[in-house]
Amino acid sequence: NESGFASSTYKAVFSVTISIHKSGYYSSRYEFKPDGDVRISSKDFVLRKVGKKVPLFAKRYLGEIPDKNTVLYFDFEVGDWVVPYGNGAEKHIAFTFQGSGESVFVFSGSLEISFANDGDGLVQQNGFVDKYSDFKMEKLAPRAGYHSNLVISKTSTGTDSKVEISSSSGNQGKYGTFIRTNTKLNEKDDVISANYAKIYGEVDFSPHYGELAFTYFYNPVVNSRNLELDFENNKAIYNSSRERVLLP
Repeated sequence: NESGFASSTYKAVFSVTISIHKSGYYSSRYEFKPDGDVRISSKDFVLRKVGKKVPLFAKRYLGEIPDKNTVLYFDFEVGDWVVPYGNGAEKHIAFTFQGSGESVFVFSGSLEISFANDGDGLVQQNGFVDKYSDFKMEKLAPRAGYHSNLVISKTSTGTDSKVEISSSSGNQGKYGTFIRTNTKLNEKDDVISANYAKIYGEVDFSPHYGELAFTYFYNPVVNSRNLELDFENNKAIYNSSRERVLLP
């Protein structure tokens, strides 16, 4: 109704997922789960308002890590590894992979994320702004608080598996990471210029197969911290439908 109230009756064995939509706002989704014989439940939602959308390079990368024990740079605009491992030119972010495995169940490996320039870095988000909203992260990258590296370690003995995440910030950031790159500093180490990006969710990798997966959003406009994607003006080039970004 005009007050934003809605009700429904349903029959479900496991759950029912609802979605809430309104023009000018990001949609939200929620899964209602029956609790025994109690079928009446309620939930309040506050939709996040759409702000200023901007053209970004937004893409899902899924592919092999081309080498081990080597600092490999990745170009957000091209969406590929920097030469000689790919067609990229700009060193926006670096990955260093170590890994081995007897099988998909027995393996050990690590992935370090680092950067090329002094002042470059990452800030990890340890919770979603709104976990029900399609837009879960902050709309603007933070001004400060960036740290120089992140190391993700994975081990599995076949019966026990463990994932450890450590960084110069001491955080674990399972819900997304903001990035500052192309940073230029003055003599006082103040930031003169930089570009900003975000990685949605976790960076995932396979120690056994040497594969990497992450979803990134990169703003090519210098000093703009806005990471609210204009889908109609996504500047990334897709090589397959698997690379397409579906959420903002």
